[in-house]
Amino acid sequence: MALLQDLPNETLILILSFLGAIDLQSTLLAQRVSRRFQGVIQDAVLYSASNSRVNSCSESATGYSGLDLNPLLQAKFRGLFHSVECFTAAERARYWALTLDGDVTLPFRRLPWAADSSLAYRDAFLRSEASWRRLSPTFGTAPPIRHLDVVKSLEDNIDDPVAYFQVDIPHPGLSMGLLYDILLCEEALYGPDTGSWQLLTGKRLKSFDVLYRWGCFIDDSRGESQLVGEKPDAAILFVSGSEWCSHKAIDRHEWTPQRLTKNSRPKFLSWQGPLIDHEGTEWCY
Repeated sequence: MALLQDLPNETLILILSFLGAIDLQSTLLAQRVSRRFQGVIQDAVLYSASNSRVNSCSESATGYSGLDLNPLLQAKFRGLFHSVECFTAAERARYWALTLDGDVTLPFRRLPWAADSSLAYRDAFLRSEASWRRLSPTFGTAPPIRHLDVVKSLEDNIDDPVAYFQVDIPHPGLSMGLLYDILLCEEALYGPDTGSWQLLTGKRLKSFDVLYRWGCFIDDSRGESQLVGEKPDAAILFVSGSEWCSHKAIDRHEWTPQRLTKNSRPKFLSWQGPLIDHEGTEWCY
């Protein structure tokens, strides 16, 4: 009787791809069968399906509604994709505005595995070699995120300044581990003045010059055509802050994520694209 391990890679990829579409967690566990299974799942199942859409999608595609996020990562890291997802139903009913109010570690502390009473369970997720760190946040036919803009808007008494960083993303694209690390860096957030953040997939900033002049980030108004464009393999991490955050104190006995060392920090770059004025004229550096 033929065994699953005896099948050629071409057939094995089809079987594991189907399994990944209906039960991603079991597919990830299947990596433990052998080095061959681990290689096929990581290189073919988790990434090749995503890469296939790059050739079929373009920046001018119409009706594009954004990338599909990895369902397993959404379940385990929901608050990191959109910080408001970390709030409970009771808090949603009680508060008019769902703001972190400066408590930037709250979405981390409320992750399902971080809040678990089992220390060993939490430590398993925090291992540097944990499999989730290598997974792409996108899934299925969505391409990996190869370009990430960090757009920051701070509300203050003067002019509501904005800031921008581009993250240096290694091949083959943004991993969940890199996104986790980015959110632990002071460059990406406003520290105790942070109010919220959201990962906007399938979008890319067109001009930092226009963004800087307007003094705010607009994704769903008439200014979208000048500020934001659709791009399947890109994303924007939008961070908002306010100087009026109350800077909540954290219980020193409660678990908080460990800050990164200098050598393990992601690389943040300044604006790399062209400048575009209000008339649509493009100005290169």
